[in-house]
Amino acid sequence: MALKTPVRFRWTGAQDTENASHPWFKEVHQNALELASGDASDVTLRAGAEGAETTDVRFSRILLACQSPVFRTMLFGSMSESRDDTPVRIAFSLPVVQRLLAYCATADDAWYPETAIELHKAAEYYQIGGLAKHVGKFIVSSLDAATATTLFDSARLLAKRL
Repeated sequence: MALKTPVRFRWTGAQDTENASHPWFKEVHQNALELASGDASDVTLRAGAEGAETTDVRFSRILLACQSPVFRTMLFGSMSESRDDTPVRIAFSLPVVQRLLAYCATADDAWYPETAIELHKAAEYYQIGGLAKHVGKFIVSSLDAATATTLFDSARLLAKRL
C-alpha cells in the first residue's frame, strides 16, 4: 500500500479569504500575533536600524521560516542564528519589524506611508514576496501630493542609513 503524500496548505492572507469581513476574523488575527510573540515565541530578534538603539522582540521561528526563505536558512540551517540562545539581528527600525512580524503571523495588510519604503526594503531583503508585493501596491496606490512627501522623506532617511 502506497503512502499518501501529505497535503500542504498555504494560507494566502486576509485579502484572499472570503471570511475576511467576518467579525471573528480580526480577533483570530490578534490572537495569532499575541501567541507568536508570547507563549509560542522561541527566537529573539534584535530590531533597530544600523547605529540606532536596538530592542529585543520575541517571536515564533516557525512563522518566520514559513514566510521567508532567508529566515528559514538562518533559523533552521547551520548558521549561528539557528541556536536558541543567539539573537537574530534585524537592521530595520522597530516599527518596520513590528509590521513585518504582524504580516508573518496574520498576513495583516495595514501599511503606513511613514514606514512603507523601509518595510518594502525589509520584505525584499528577507524575500517575503507577498509582503513586498502588497506594500509595493500600497505605495503606488497611495501616491498623492500628501503621501509623496512622506514617502520621499522616508526613502531619503533610509538611504542615509544604508
